[in-house]
Amino acid sequence: VDRVADSPLGTWVKRVKKVGALGVSIELTAEAKKHWPESMTVFGELLSGLETPWLLAVDELPLFILKLLRLDDSGKRAVSFLHNLRELRQNQPGVRWLLAGSIGLDTVTGRYNMADTINDLRLTTLGPFSVDSADDFLQALARSYGLDLHQDVRSHILSRLQWLLPYYIQLVFSELLDVDNRPIRVTDIDALFEALLQPANKNYFDYWRQRLRESLGTPDDTFATTLLNMACQEPRGTRQAVLRGALGRQIRDPEQRDQRLRYLLDVLVNDGYLVENGERYQFHFPLLREYWKRRVAP
Repeated sequence: VDRVADSPLGTWVKRVKKVGALGVSIELTAEAKKHWPESMTVFGELLSGLETPWLLAVDELPLFILKLLRLDDSGKRAVSFLHNLRELRQNQPGVRWLLAGSIGLDTVTGRYNMADTINDLRLTTLGPFSVDSADDFLQALARSYGLDLHQDVRSHILSRLQWLLPYYIQLVFSELLDVDNRPIRVTDIDALFEALLQPANKNYFDYWRQRLRESLGTPDDTFATTLLNMACQEPRGTRQAVLRGALGRQIRDPEQRDQRLRYLLDVLVNDGYLVENGERYQFHFPLLREYWKRRVAP
């Protein structure tokens, strides 16, 4: 911590604090934003002097790149930043990088023909909890709140969710705390899921719709919505041939249509909307499918 504050980078550091036993959080000043190429160079020099391996985590990098693109629609600012970041990664063999985001970084760079700026990275997706881990998580939450949550109730929650992401497990659990019945019954879970799909709670799912425009832009966000509108109609999903036909109403040229279909299906699978199941594409998350069918699809 002291070394960061005492380095040339220290003039642009607003706050440095330890996080846990080994972690460090660095908050930069607004002035650092005006001199980011210089600050990245100084940061690289600081990293080169590290004597032990480090892991650097950068969250929501794709959203930051999209913001740079809105500030400079030529793309030069975003490309320059990504190239500088790539050079920083390659010059620091003792540092491992974790670049995370709710939108795929490959989606953003692919859309703006910047894929060469991340070709040193290995793309991976963080999957959901296993059933056992999700059940352990629910039990730990229940114990922390003194809530009696029987196994049949926990199993029903996980069965309804299917896609066992920690966020949605926590969301359901937070709603459980407002259930009047004690002990909580399986029928209460069904009522809770129905309540989650009401208009008052659409903010829990609306981001999935909104981020299509952020990650894809116009008109691809409209094309993607068309595909999702078709896929949500059946729990088993929709055949690719049917999706191609739906997109054909908006893209008449067969070659262009097939090219956009392949690209959009890859994005929708990578970003967690759909999963390929045999010849069909179905919603990865049943609760999102039901929301989409009720609140988005015509």
